[in-house]
Amino acid sequence: MKLLLQKGKVYLLFLILSIFVFSFFVIVVLGVRNAMNKTVEESIGSKLPPDTIKITPRIIPRNIFSGNVRGSEITINDYYKILRIDGVKKVYRVMEVPFPSSVILRMFGIVGKSDIITYGVDYDLVKNDIFKGYSFRYVEGDKLIPFVVPKGVIEGYNLAFARGQGTPTVSESMLKGITFQFFAGKSSFKTLEKYLELEGKIVGISDNVPPLSICMPINAAVYLSKQIVPDYKPTYSMLYVEVKSHEYVD
Repeated sequence: MKLLLQKGKVYLLFLILSIFVFSFFVIVVLGVRNAMNKTVEESIGSKLPPDTIKITPRIIPRNIFSGNVRGSEITINDYYKILRIDGVKKVYRVMEVPFPSSVILRMFGIVGKSDIITYGVDYDLVKNDIFKGYSFRYVEGDKLIPFVVPKGVIEGYNLAFARGQGTPTVSESMLKGITFQFFAGKSSFKTLEKYLELEGKIVGISDNVPPLSICMPINAAVYLSKQIVPDYKPTYSMLYVEVKSHEYVD
């Protein structure tokens, strides 16, 4: 039984890598028009859960193969402007990283490699989802990066993959503390001159992070971006704005 559980754990981890690879190609080839978001101004009036507003930029690709895009973006100045709006209690950031990234995972003699979607997120967005005894804090210069992964990966494995393959279902605790090589600035498609080889550790599982991604502390994302990309200025993929009420915000 112990061997089966170990196999289930390995299958889950490599399924995560496979999902990331598959999703990357779906996003590039098929997801362009379907993934377009409303502008910041349009998002304010959209239908959202009570007292929470999700703000996203509008991204319109010019050419899915050139990588060029046009449209609005959420800058750090926008973030501070929203913080000052009367009625806003708190703003949680999800930051896009300006560099490619990839991981290498080694377990039980098996090696898995994958490009990966990476974000930086505010601590308060995931603080209730960190494993007991683990930390989602980052100190500039550390070579170990804590990561939170989306809960949907485990649900997908248990409900679909495990049943079909006859492997044991797994719990969230099985991912606790798993480490892997993390390459910031390097993927199978592109390698930046100043890429960094680091160590990643899974410290939590959350519903509050983008699906098909891994998320590091936002200060880690900013620090790495400044090391790798000259003249980097933060932009955000989305903001979660907590307000006193939708009617109260001016």
